[in-house]
Amino acid sequence: MNARAEPPKVLLVEDDPVSRAFLEEALTSLGWKVAAFGEAMPALEHARQNTFALLATDRNLPDLSGENLLAALRSDTASLSRTARALALTADADPQRHATLRAAGFDAVAMKPILLDVLAKLLASLGFPTDNATAESFAPATPTREEI
Repeated sequence: MNARAEPPKVLLVEDDPVSRAFLEEALTSLGWKVAAFGEAMPALEHARQNTFALLATDRNLPDLSGENLLAALRSDTASLSRTARALALTADADPQRHATLRAAGFDAVAMKPILLDVLAKLLASLGFPTDNATAESFAPATPTREEI
């Protein structure tokens, strides 16, 4: 009997409820176990006490920037998620901002809004392959013309 591997765990920190819900559903559909937070400080405490493979955080959070969240996590030698890969989420298209995020220690930068297939490819580039069939089967609810 083959033991099924545990899904990788991601700490998602996104203050916008709609973005957070989409990203949580998308990551779950790609095989991730997601712990989602709307603010940095509770997420940081959770990351200190739990092991995550990936930190996916918005750059602009109400209580701490994504860069400061990552710096706090990296500097805490007791944190169980200190070495997690880091993905910055931003709506800022400025290449200089992206370079600043990478210089701050993020392994990759994702533009919001992000498409599921782009997210899957980005995760694969970070060493987290996904099941393409799972990604293709994910269909978030799209409002009909009458609902708009």
